Amino acid sequence: MINKLGIDDNTKRKLLSLTERGTLNHAILISGGNEEERQRLARYLANFTVCISGEERPCGVCASCKKAANNMHPDIHIYEKLPKKRFYAKEDVKNLVANAYITPNESDIKAIIIKELQNMNIECQNLLLKVLEEPALYSSFILTSNSKNVVIPTVISRVTVLDITDTGENRQTSKRVLETAKAIGSAILSPNEFDIIIASSALEGGGQEFTDVLLELSIIIRDALVKKTKGTGEQSRVPEAAAELELYLSKKQLIDLYDAVTAILNDTNKNKNKTLMLTALSTKLRRAVKF
Repeated sequence: MINKLGIDDNTKRKLLSLTERGTLNHAILISGGNEEERQRLARYLANFTVCISGEERPCGVCASCKKAANNMHPDIHIYEKLPKKRFYAKEDVKNLVANAYITPNESDIKAIIIKELQNMNIECQNLLLKVLEEPALYSSFILTSNSKNVVIPTVISRVTVLDITDTGENRQTSKRVLETAKAIGSAILSPNEFDIIIASSALEGGGQEFTDVLLELSIIIRDALVKKTKGTGEQSRVPEAAAELELYLSKKQLIDLYDAVTAILNDTNKNKNKTLMLTALSTKLRRAVKF
């Protein structure tokens, strides 16, 4: 299904990293690109959330996927500003927040798409912040915006950003993310326990880059596991890092590593202290390989 979205390879990789664990983070912001691209990705993630297939999701053939395709699924909720209004109405955002705490009708988790946050003023974004800070366990938020720069920092800090803008600045950031993830991957194999701390020091500033590096590291480990089990479908842009891990680590070590990184990723969405999380990252990675 992911190959039918008509998106670039970089965005495909990001989608894979978001969906690989079988569940989405509680809130995702799709920014950049054009509105059609953003809404297509938002619907894909919503369909992924409600799909009941035990294999590839969204499968496109189960009852939930068919309802989603016909815009009839009761657990996909879409919000947007009224056509004749400049911004979202305050009352509509209050209703959105209240609806988030109502249990789903059919699915375990309902998908709430909030379209184009550039059309939501600061007051309404602050209302939205409440439900992002204290989310219901059965609600997943998929937000879209023409730019993450129009979203208030407190909201940005509580979402995972899927930026589909292909600019020189983003390519440079991606290069830095790749280099840091690769360095951490190599440090995992070092007998010196401080090498992971040194390799992770670039993440001390926290922010979205912290999450991006962890996502890339999870893809590297996943690819190593794929190679170890003679599978296909590698996704990492630094295949040499995955090959190195596959060569020196066992299948169990790779599985434990992947679980360790995804556990830290989950913590990033709970706004835990980044300094403590860096220490936890080093400890969890070291414990997973047990050198």
